[in-house]
Amino acid sequence: MRTKFYTMIAMIALTLIMSVSSSVHAQDKKAPRDKKDALLELFEIIDYKGQMLKISESMTEQVKQQSEKMMGRMMKSSSLSDEEKEYIETEFMPEYVRKMTDAITTIFKNDEIITNILMPVYAKQFTGEEVKQLISFYKTPVGKKVVKTMPEITQEVMGALLTEYGPQIQEAVKNVTLGMMKKFQEKFGRQIIPE
Repeated sequence: MRTKFYTMIAMIALTLIMSVSSSVHAQDKKAPRDKKDALLELFEIIDYKGQMLKISESMTEQVKQQSEKMMGRMMKSSSLSDEEKEYIETEFMPEYVRKMTDAITTIFKNDEIITNILMPVYAKQFTGEEVKQLISFYKTPVGKKVVKTMPEITQEVMGALLTEYGPQIQEAVKNVTLGMMKKFQEKFGRQIIPE
């Protein structure tokens, strides 16, 4: 039963990631040095770190929503005492959501995302000259190409994030879940498993 619970939590997190992208594409991770430098400048100009933060915020909001549903199922358990239900509602779930938020945010703040995912996707889509034109602020036909290719780029990035970081997210879900379940068991002397 406990394995089923961990699997359910991990699947919730992975489903959230997978819902953003429906396909995964192979990435060519090599680009000439001057093109890499231009891409790094572009990523700074278009605030890709901020965009990654927005993605992590969206994911953590989904985790919060799923956690509320999970808490609702836990609260319906007739085997929980009033004290246990109060603990779940006032301490357990808020801490669980905070720890999940921290874990997901940490993964998305990883600078390797730029090197391992964004760089290859953009290097594949744009030439070095096109990157320089993008840096000149979308005043050329290349600006139109950005608008046209952005959905594909976003899809590839999300697919690559799932491939590269999905296992880390699953591990984070497992670790936070196990830690919180242990904390509950230490406080009440028994395990909690949603029905």
